[in-house]
Amino acid sequence: MGALGFCPVGEAHRLVQDGRIDGDRPGGPPVPSGGEALGNGWMHGVPQMLECHFGLACRSSPHYGGAVVCKKIADFSFSETGVRMPHARPQDLPPGGGGRWPAAGEGFRSVQWGDMEVGFTTVDGPRDCTELYKIGGMPGGLCMCPHYGYIFTGTIRATYPGTGLPDDVATAGEAYFFPAGHILIYEEATQALEINPAFALQQCMDAMERTAQRFGAAQTAEGT
Repeated sequence: MGALGFCPVGEAHRLVQDGRIDGDRPGGPPVPSGGEALGNGWMHGVPQMLECHFGLACRSSPHYGGAVVCKKIADFSFSETGVRMPHARPQDLPPGGGGRWPAAGEGFRSVQWGDMEVGFTTVDGPRDCTELYKIGGMPGGLCMCPHYGYIFTGTIRATYPGTGLPDDVATAGEAYFFPAGHILIYEEATQALEINPAFALQQCMDAMERTAQRFGAAQTAEGT
């Protein structure tokens, strides 16, 4: 604070006494509610979340970032902001990623929330994705998206070609994690919910869409 000119060097302790850094007070300095904790990544974003809450709830000063003293954490209610957090039943997610991957249709319902892609996969029977990945142009014919999910019904096998790693098999009622560099094999009719890094999952789905388009173009050429 001293280096920034808010007070003489070595006198910061006096500056913060008696509510003097209350940014809601006329003339108060623009001190963020989270203070120095805004940079604490290991806090899992809690200070940043609270800072956003104060701003949206208009509890901070007009210049946004006024220091706000909160006496009871129980008094926080994110409903006060009027901002609705996204939620949906898996079967109500938009088909084909809301039009981003029309070929997927009802087989892959998906939406992006923040940095994550929430997807609900429905496979009617056994499906080996090996050739689909190759045709779609995935690097090395492998899916480079890590998958985090839960299986409602069915079985998913993940293979890791060229690594010497054993296959991972997840079945109904199990949560799973398949790291990048795999091939998925649905061994039977399956329904699974996944929450994956959006960018990586979108690269995967773009490749699957290319595969469908190439199949469609080949069928059209055969028909003519």
